Amino acid sequence: MVEKNGKIISIRISVRKGVKENRVEGYLRENYGFEGDIHGGPGERQVSLFIKESLDKLKRDGVKIGCAGFGENLMVSGVAFSDLTPGTNLKAGDAVLKITQTGKICRKPCGLYDSVEDCRLSKLGIFAEVIKGGGLKIGDAVEVLDGV
Repeated sequence: MVEKNGKIISIRISVRKGVKENRVEGYLRENYGFEGDIHGGPGERQVSLFIKESLDKLKRDGVKIGCAGFGENLMVSGVAFSDLTPGTNLKAGDAVLKITQTGKICRKPCGLYDSVEDCRLSKLGIFAEVIKGGGLKIGDAVEVLDGV
C-alpha cells in the first residue's frame, strides 16, 4: 500500500536544453525551481515530479521506459499519485511545493505513443511551484501536508 509520505529517489536538473544531469542534492528557490536548472523561473511548472510506483506499473504493463522517461526533476516513492492533486502542498527535504498540475499534453507524439497509442506517461507527470525554498537530497522525506 502506498503511504502519504515517501522519499526522494532521484534529482535531475536541466543544465542545457535536452540535457539533464543526475544530482545527489539540489536547492529549490522560492518561485523559481531548482537553482542551476535552465527551465527555472516563475510560473506553475517550476518543478516536475514523477511517482516511482507509477513508473513501475507502466513497466509491469509492458511499457518500455527508463527512469526519468518523463524528464522529471524529482522521482519520488511512497506517495500516491491520487494524493497530489492541484492545490496540495508537499514538503520535500527543506522545501515546500504546491502542486499546480497533473498530466500534460504531448506536443509531438513520441515513439512510446506510436507503439501503444496512448501516452500514459504524460498523464502521470506532476508539476509544482516552489512556495518555500530549501535544500533537498536523495533519500530525504517527502510529506503530503494538506489537500487530501
